[in-house]
Amino acid sequence: MADTEPRDPWAVPADFTAWVERRLRPLERGARLLEGEEQAGQSMARELLTVVAARWPRLRRTDTRRGEPAGTAADRYLRQLFDREAADAGVRDIRLDLDRALPVPELPQPSYAKTLTVGDEAALLWERAKSTSRRRLLIGAGLVGFALVAALCRMFYGG
Repeated sequence: MADTEPRDPWAVPADFTAWVERRLRPLERGARLLEGEEQAGQSMARELLTVVAARWPRLRRTDTRRGEPAGTAADRYLRQLFDREAADAGVRDIRLDLDRALPVPELPQPSYAKTLTVGDEAALLWERAKSTSRRRLLIGAGLVGFALVAALCRMFYGG
């Protein structure tokens, strides 16, 4: 794509996909330890990545403003989310280590993951985060509309 072409705001950024490729497996490992169950750990990992995806543009701007490598602010935010989950579970001795290279044992993957690459998963996480944002925007607009109608009714009918 040329620099002059408009970029699709709903397209998955390549740097997000690369970040997910580096962070998914270490996050799954930490989430498995925290949850104590394979399926719950995988689910938790994807939930946390979806939250990061929703804030990705803001996190990237933070990296740019601070002159840090892409994904640095996202790593900090992901660790905060993980620590919050651990605190909610009452677990204090598990920390998310995104940089330690540990062998990942062959564990059963969810059925959908057997056919998806990590890049495909990143795209699904991105779409899920954007869908959530669109839903929130529509709900917010509906609430504003309702409040406006209520205010107009009060004004005209003296409530």
